[in-house]
Amino acid sequence: RTRRLVECAVVRGLGEPPYALDGLVQAVGKGRRAAREGDWKAVGTANIHFHQELVALASGERTAELMRSVFAELRLAFHVVDEPQRLHEPYIARNVEILQALEAGDRDAAERLLAAYLDVSLERVVEVYRRRVGEGD
Repeated sequence: RTRRLVECAVVRGLGEPPYALDGLVQAVGKGRRAAREGDWKAVGTANIHFHQELVALASGERTAELMRSVFAELRLAFHVVDEPQRLHEPYIARNVEILQALEAGDRDAAERLLAAYLDVSLERVVEVYRRRVGEGD
């Protein structure tokens, strides 16, 4: 929920294009390469980098600090995933869509795509976590 609040607010507050998207472009490229190589943990790492770069567009140290702890928790959740490809693969295309919307200067579309993405992500991560915790009973 924190990710949705913060990341969508960052996109909403971007102002007029062009945006400094080099970090997002690099993160998308790393995610695609890792997927081609079948390295799904690296895809997860590239995905987190994508979101860190997205937050960095706000140029706020307090925002970055808040999100560092959120992303650290997310990394911990990724460690309990038994099917990392199933979890991470759909986000490669979603990151590309968000990047393309930002490249086109359409922050409204980027925010809508991001909000939908983060809603699905929350559901999936919670589902994976509950499944793993339930196995420990």
